[in-house]
Amino acid sequence: MIKQLNITEGSLRHHLEQLKNNGIIRREGADKGGKWVIIEH
Repeated sequence: MIKQLNITEGSLRHHLEQLKNNGIIRREGADKGGKWVIIEH
């Protein structure tokens, strides 16, 4: 994802945290094999 978006790892973590806190995405599964899921509103 970092290479595709051309951002740093820190930026990616920040944006994912913001999306999680705003109820837009959630994590499903294990840290290594899991995935991010977009929550439908």
